[in-house]
Amino acid sequence: MASLRVGIVGLPDQISILVPILQSLNVRVTAIWCKGNDTRRKLSDKLNLPFLPGGFQDLLVCSEVDLVYVATEPSLHAELAVKALTSGKHCICQKPPSTCRKEAEKMVSLSRYYPLVCLLESHLRFVPAIKKMKELVSTGYVGKPLIIEARVVMGSLIQSEPFSWMCDPSMGGGVLNLVGSPIIDLVLYVTGEKAQRVHGHTKTFTPHTDSIHGYRTVTSDDFCVFQMECTNGLSVTVTLHTHLVGQYKFEFSVTGTKDHLSVKGLNLYGNNDTILKQDDTEFRFSSRDLSTKFPAEFYLPFVLGCKELFSSLSVESTSSQLLTPSATFEDGLYNRTVLDSIHLSAGTGQWVDVPEEEGKEAELNPFWTKISTRGETDKPSPKLMRP
Repeated sequence: MASLRVGIVGLPDQISILVPILQSLNVRVTAIWCKGNDTRRKLSDKLNLPFLPGGFQDLLVCSEVDLVYVATEPSLHAELAVKALTSGKHCICQKPPSTCRKEAEKMVSLSRYYPLVCLLESHLRFVPAIKKMKELVSTGYVGKPLIIEARVVMGSLIQSEPFSWMCDPSMGGGVLNLVGSPIIDLVLYVTGEKAQRVHGHTKTFTPHTDSIHGYRTVTSDDFCVFQMECTNGLSVTVTLHTHLVGQYKFEFSVTGTKDHLSVKGLNLYGNNDTILKQDDTEFRFSSRDLSTKFPAEFYLPFVLGCKELFSSLSVESTSSQLLTPSATFEDGLYNRTVLDSIHLSAGTGQWVDVPEEEGKEAELNPFWTKISTRGETDKPSPKLMRP
């Protein structure tokens, strides 16, 4: 059976990290694209991949690409995802799906219009400890979920890099957008409950760095606390910050009327720290292997999640059961809506109601049609067609 052929369009740093990880999982990365011919050529030589001399359209029409993985800055996610779909390519887009709700709605419209697999990158849903937590919550292990507490602390997202989109929350930067987005998705996945109203507080403790100073100012948040009141009385409290240099700590706990569950790192614990699901990952790597300043613990959940995700997609005809854990573009629209509401609350200092999602049917004339791209193909990729 032929393996899935993936084309990655993204930032050079993202591509340098993604390609080795996906190749270690036997995923065939057949093409990459990023801005700058020289940068793209160097990456192609380094990763031993074909060089695409032209624009992003060359990747879209490449017959060796079945699925496009979008890993650019969030301000380009929606545009590139839509162009991939209108060119007949399956698409996985990183979170957050866009920088505003309107663009997320366009992604949803196209995902309903074309018979292609359209997924939001949701590796945490596939981590064994998280899947086990979901199973136990669904079977009533904790009783009725009452409280969710999440905490993610790590080193700076900006570090010593020059001024970029990471420094501006309106372009997708900040700990809320980049780290809070997966947590919001986890609450939905584990409990099935959505936020009704939110309250958030964000702060930038480090507006300048050694490489960003003078008239340049970092406005993206490096500290965030937000609360969500969900359906059925569930209360969620999330704490995020990027001031723990050289480390990464992840905790996600659910407390119900009967019991308590907590994921710490890659292990699942019950009451009295009883281990219910232990990490047995054989694959290990160091930060030096990936040429990144983040600790390896930061990428292990991604590796585990990607392994499960792509193994479910690397088949000729997938079933709905295989795709069930995945986040859809509809989930991305909800995610973006909650993020916008938290940003609004942080600005006003008040609780904000989360707007209800409009249940639009697929439209005959999508927001962005094939006219918006050039050189696209009308024929969808033969693999991964929805049943």
